[in-house]
Amino acid sequence: MAETRINSVLRVVNSALAEVGSPSLTALADGTPVSDLCDREYATTRDRVFYECACNEIVRRIRLVNAENTAPAFGFAKAFVLPDDFIRLLRFDDPSFRFRIENGQVLTDQTSLNMIYVFRNEDVTTWGPGLMDAVVLRLASRLAKPITGSDDLSFKMFDKSRDSIAELRYQDAQQGPTDYYAGSTWDNSRLGGSVEF
Repeated sequence: MAETRINSVLRVVNSALAEVGSPSLTALADGTPVSDLCDREYATTRDRVFYECACNEIVRRIRLVNAENTAPAFGFAKAFVLPDDFIRLLRFDDPSFRFRIENGQVLTDQTSLNMIYVFRNEDVTTWGPGLMDAVVLRLASRLAKPITGSDDLSFKMFDKSRDSIAELRYQDAQQGPTDYYAGSTWDNSRLGGSVEF
C-alpha cells in the first residue's frame, strides 16, 4: 500500500524529532506545542533546503507563455507569470537575453521562455534518501532550540544538514554532464572559448 502524503510528512517530522531526542508525534495537527512548532517550521524549512540544493528530484522544465499578453509599466515588453510551485530559477534555455524576476513574474523582451527551475515537490515519496536526510537534519536544527533549549544541538544539526546538502549536490552532479554556456563574442575573446556554466 502506498504511503500517503500526510504520513510521509509525519515520517519526516518524526525523524527530525528523533534527531533532537524528542518523542514522535501520532498526528501533525494534534494541538500540542511540539506539533504546532513542527507544523509551523516544516514547509519553510523544506523550501529553504530545496532552494539551497536544487537536486534532480526537485527540478522541473516548463515553457512559459504570456497568455494575458501583459507587460510591465516600463523596462521590458513582456511579463510571464511564474508557476505556483516556483522556488528558484536555475536557468533559461537561452542564457543570452535580458530578464528580471519581480513579484512572481519574469520580465523580459522575449516572446516565449523555456525555463528550468526548482519546484516545491510536496510528494515526499518521490524524494531520494539524500534529499530526505537534508530536510530532516535542517528541520532538526530548527526544532532543537525550542524543544531542548540547546543552541549547541541546533548548531550541530545545522552543520550536519549543510554537510548533507553538500553531499547531495556532489551525488546529483554525477547524474548527467555539466552544462556549458557557449558565451558571447566578448566572453569567448576574453576567456578563450566556451566556459563551464
